[in-house]
Amino acid sequence: MRMPLPLAQWFETVHSNDILSHLDEMKGVITFTYSRILKMDSTKKITKKLAGGIGDSAAWMSNIGNELGQVLNSVLTSGEGAGLEELCQGVVTRYKDAGQAEPEAIYVDRDCCSQSGVSSVAKLFHPWQTTVR
Repeated sequence: MRMPLPLAQWFETVHSNDILSHLDEMKGVITFTYSRILKMDSTKKITKKLAGGIGDSAAWMSNIGNELGQVLNSVLTSGEGAGLEELCQGVVTRYKDAGQAEPEAIYVDRDCCSQSGVSSVAKLFHPWQTTVR
């Protein structure tokens, strides 16, 4: 004599519980943003597309992303250069808290080099000793 099959709800519950048991692993894979290469960019293009009250006050958007095109941190400001230290230190803190090694290189479109000492971009990512290109 055959046993009756469980109801569809039982299968759904078992499947849901299986997914939930792997939730942390799935979140880690989906949100993995640590990488060996970072890029930092600022633009006015995004802010021109903003609507409403913020559209008149926001002038610059600065982003730090990885080589996969994922944005790690972003700041929207009223002036160029504003908020960059907090932006960069947020990424430094994220790497430190996750126990990740600092990236091998940070690519920027300007201010990469200094003729005397450390570049202004490298200072933003203190205490990292990462190469800025």
